[in-house]
Amino acid sequence: MINALSGASNFANVTAFVSSNGRILQKSLVHLAAGLKVIDPSNGAADYFTGNSYYLQAKSYDEARRGLFQASAILGLAEESISAIFDDLNNIMDYAKEYFKESADDLTKKVYGDKINEFKNLVAITMENTVFNGKKVLKDSSADPLFEVNIDPSDFNNKFILSFGADLEVNINAIDLSQAKEDVFSAIQEQIDIAAKFMGNLSGLKQGIHSQININEISSDTMQISAKNILGLDEIDGIIGTTKRQIQQQSAVSMLAQGNAMRASVLRLVDF
Repeated sequence: MINALSGASNFANVTAFVSSNGRILQKSLVHLAAGLKVIDPSNGAADYFTGNSYYLQAKSYDEARRGLFQASAILGLAEESISAIFDDLNNIMDYAKEYFKESADDLTKKVYGDKINEFKNLVAITMENTVFNGKKVLKDSSADPLFEVNIDPSDFNNKFILSFGADLEVNINAIDLSQAKEDVFSAIQEQIDIAAKFMGNLSGLKQGIHSQININEISSDTMQISAKNILGLDEIDGIIGTTKRQIQQQSAVSMLAQGNAMRASVLRLVDF
């Protein structure tokens, strides 16, 4: 709670606050001019907080990197599943060729037809059960992305969004043995091409993610080195609590002075 003080007391508080920061700045300049590193705010307030800022940015880059590793794991899951589907579709094509041979009798057609349906079921099961956080990875996720992460702490709009469009979704139901031979072969080949396109897309995304992971790692290391060079500490974690307390203390004094100034202004208006 801010108590109203007299104008003289309020002026004294503000003067003390400004004077204190002036002494800190003066000491900071002398300290830095001597080539010394910053150990606490009194050694160089601006550099102390700059060092902490670099440290926090390093943590943000590390957090983004962890998110990208998670995205990479999702891609690995998708790659494993779509590769299995690609193989299953090629098996379906091989069995379809036997199924539609002119020499194939009814029993032969049944055997190969059952094999085709078996692999169709495997594809359907893989499509349905390749899941991340309740979302089907191999389905159309353009409207509801599978995952997103901010990759640049300095730009919240710079995000990596992982989603796949309908053009990459294998439709196993498009393969229907009751259709004409040419139509069946065409349908199977179309699904093989979709799976191959998906695999190529995954390959490009994985390379992009790994490149971004390396960029974030370099950025994090650079920020940490910069912070350590400024602060002159082997470990920076211990200063975060001190920094927060310093900020809170300075802010509290500043707000108290401003609050009292406002109260004093109101009192002066009332007296007028």
